[in-house]
Amino acid sequence: MHYNFQFVTKVFAMKGIKIELLGIAIIPLGIAVTTNNFWGYVLGVLGFGVAVVGCFLKDNH
Repeated sequence: MHYNFQFVTKVFAMKGIKIELLGIAIIPLGIAVTTNNFWGYVLGVLGFGVAVVGCFLKDNH
């Protein structure tokens, strides 16, 4: 019997550049959270959410 098994890290693997961009997205999130501004919180979390979703989208190649 041959099972079609793949490691979890291979299935959910992100390329190095995506991990790097996710790390860069944390910096503006930290700046936005330290402000005492509601829109800073909302837009900082929204921007970080867009970065996270972009990291898990499938590439063309």
